[in-house]
Amino acid sequence: MQDILQQTFFDNRVLDYLICLAIFVIGVIAIYIFKTIILIRLKKWAEQTATTFDDLLIRIIEKKSMPILYFGIFYLSVQFISLYPVVEKGINSLGIILLTIFAVRLILTLIIYGLETYWERKEVDASRKSAFRMIYTALKVIFWGFAVIIILDNFGVQISTLIAGI
Repeated sequence: MQDILQQTFFDNRVLDYLICLAIFVIGVIAIYIFKTIILIRLKKWAEQTATTFDDLLIRIIEKKSMPILYFGIFYLSVQFISLYPVVEKGINSLGIILLTIFAVRLILTLIIYGLETYWERKEVDASRKSAFRMIYTALKVIFWGFAVIIILDNFGVQISTLIAGI
C-alpha cells in the first residue's frame, strides 16, 4: 500500500492527489451542509424580521457567493499538489477575476438596495424612476471600469501609463 501512495505522477505522489481530493470533497460537503442547514435557518429567521436588508444578505450569500466558495475550496485543495507554472498562474488569474467580479456585484447590489430603499421612502414619479435608471447605469459603468483596471493591474499592465494616455 505504501508503494502505491508513494508513486509519482506528474511530479506529485498519489498521496498528494488523495489529500487534494479529500480536501475538495470535504469542502464541497461543508458547503452543502451550510446551504441545507445553516442557510435555511437564516432564511427562516430573516422572514420573521420586518427589515428587508437581512433578506438581501441571504440572497447575496445564496446566489452570488456560492461560486466563490466552490472556487475557494478548489483553490485550497490544489495547493497540496505541484502544478505546472502555467496552470498555477491560470488558476490564480481565474481567482483574481472571480473575486473582482464578486466584489463589484456585491458593491452594486448594496448600492442599488440603498438607492431603492431611499426612493421607496420618497414619492416616485416617472422622472425619478428615469433618474434612478440613469444613476444605476452610470454606477455600473464606473464600477465595472474600475474592475477592469484592477484586473489589468493584477495581470501586469501598466495602468498609470494607460490612464495617462487617456
